[in-house]
Amino acid sequence: MKIYCFRRGLIHFTKDDTPINVVVNTSKIFLDNKEYVLSIVTDITNVIEAKRELEHQKNTLNAIIYVLNEFVNNNNFNQSVENSLNKVIETLNVDRVSIFQNSMIDDKLVCSQKFEVTKEHIPSEINNPKLQNIPYDSAVLVRWKDKFLKDEHVEGFIIDFPAFERELTDSYDIVSILVMPIWSENDFWGFIGFDDCTTERIWNDEDKDVLKALANSFVSALNQENFAKNLQRQVSEQIKDLRKKDEQLLQQSKLAQMGEMIGMIAHQWRQPLNAISATSINISLLSNMKMLEAPKVIESSNFIQEQCQLP
Repeated sequence: MKIYCFRRGLIHFTKDDTPINVVVNTSKIFLDNKEYVLSIVTDITNVIEAKRELEHQKNTLNAIIYVLNEFVNNNNFNQSVENSLNKVIETLNVDRVSIFQNSMIDDKLVCSQKFEVTKEHIPSEINNPKLQNIPYDSAVLVRWKDKFLKDEHVEGFIIDFPAFERELTDSYDIVSILVMPIWSENDFWGFIGFDDCTTERIWNDEDKDVLKALANSFVSALNQENFAKNLQRQVSEQIKDLRKKDEQLLQQSKLAQMGEMIGMIAHQWRQPLNAISATSINISLLSNMKMLEAPKVIESSNFIQEQCQLP
């Protein structure tokens, strides 16, 4: 008896035309000059899907680690945001990642797009004026705002969204969307979202974990960026104050030195002036007494001239 075995992986279709992955183990058996064929077909669809899911989870974890490291180690905040969004697009195969920031205009809460990264074939909307200063009390966002304030996310097929919400999303060919709020401590800062412009995508737990990690890492890096800017501004203001005080001290020092110099000059002139005053009084007395003679006048005049000479 001789046995020859063969193994092949194939795509097999069930009775309802559902494709499944199978492995076919075929054996040829020669017995008593007769050939027999034994084939065993094993459905490995679940095994392949499990491997794919495991690989996806691994890539998802690596993406989260990358995002955390990028925001921590990259000193350029805007560049770290762009790198992180690109990594998410690469890992999760989404078409667009966007970040919107809130602000107040005329006592109304509005949001504006601040960051965006897309696949090459997806048009960018970062400079679209329609995505700036969108009021939350408009029909487009009022439901989203209610969910965001409860720290809930918005997801689903755009075709299932209310018609008034699709007025915004349909303009950008969005098919499926996943959006989460961004909280900075207790402040509703804005929101971050994934867009799929190709398929009606059901967002799984890994997608949501990456989006949540991206939002948390973004806000942590943002707080650090704001802290650094505030610290830099405070240091600049303190430096200006110190320079101003230095200038004032320098001016006061110059005035003090000038005062000392004037005092020294006054001291140096005090004795000659006293001598001149005494000589003048002496001349006046001699003149009143009719005793002032020409030699005395010349002597006194020479003495006064000598006292007027600078030392």
